[in-house]
Parts: sequence; structure tokens; C-alpha cells
Amino acid sequence: MKNYFTILMILIIITSLKLRSTGNYKYALNEDRSLFVEVYRSGLTGNMTSEYLTDSANFRICLGTYNRKQASIQYKLNGDQITIEKRMHSVSPLTDTLKTVEKQTYSLKELITRRNFN
Repeated sequence: MKNYFTILMILIIITSLKLRSTGNYKYALNEDRSLFVEVYRSGLTGNMTSEYLTDSANFRICLGTYNRKQASIQYKLNGDQITIEKRMHSVSPLTDTLKTVEKQTYSLKELITRRNFN
């Protein structure tokens, strides 16, 4: 009985790692390719998306986790400042619009000096 439990736990761990690793990707935000957004599928069925902002050497911050069908995260890079907007679909009987629910501005120099990894 103990062996069956051990085998079941190993299979659960392998399955959860496989679900988490599928569909992950990274894309560059600026022309010199020193700033990236890492996008990961998360959740038990992979229906959630988690995004991280990183330069791969000095910092990595979590921008949020959301359902792709209901929300999105948009970025605006302006010199040293990066503005992140989290948007949700506002569905009414007549229209489907995006509404900004959270807006944050980061200084890239400050992120590099803080060396924030989360």
C-alpha cells in the first residue's frame, strides 16, 4: 500500500511539472533586447497566465496572474520608466470594452539597484 502511494505521488508531481512548463515563452520589450517579459501558463488546467518583467541579470518582478479570456497586461516603455496596466474585459449587453483596473510605473534604474527577485 505504501508503494502505491509513493508511485501516485511521483506521478502527480511529474504531471504538475509538465502542466506548468508547457506553453512558456519570453519576449523582448525593447530594441536592444535587454528587457523581457516572461509568460507562463499556470493553474491546474493551464487556463491562467502569469507574467514577469526581467532583465535576466538584476531583477525579476511578478506583474500578475490572470485569465487570458477576461484580462490582459499592457506595457509602455518610455526611457527609464515602464508603465504596466492591468486591464479587464467589461462586458455589457451592448459592448465588450477593456477597463484599466490597476496601473503601476517602475523606474528601471531603481529595479536594477534593488535587485528584486520574486
